[in-house]
Amino acid sequence: GEAFILLSQLYKGTDIDKALDAVSRAIDAFDSQPEKKSDAYVLRATMQEDDDARFDDLEKAFQTNPKNKQAWLQKIVLLMQQNRYEEIYEAAKKFLDDNAEDTEALAAAVE
Repeated sequence: GEAFILLSQLYKGTDIDKALDAVSRAIDAFDSQPEKKSDAYVLRATMQEDDDARFDDLEKAFQTNPKNKQAWLQKIVLLMQQNRYEEIYEAAKKFLDDNAEDTEALAAAVE
């Protein structure tokens, strides 16, 4: 799994299809490691060009690990890009429910 993550990051700037393939293989490899699998979904979401695919990967990240901070922050950023204010509020509230001590990360995401 880790090797596929490294490959995906190497390819990210040069060949997005190879990067997506590598991170998809990492997701499969992390079946027994929910936190790593969730992180891999977040990584793949950041590589997707289509917003629906991004949201889909973030949803899978939440299903795998509902407390994944990076997934929540990525979702908030994506919602902000789409001016979906009610959903931003709900996502930020959920993030803070699980991460009350991490207001700086939320503030950085919404800047």
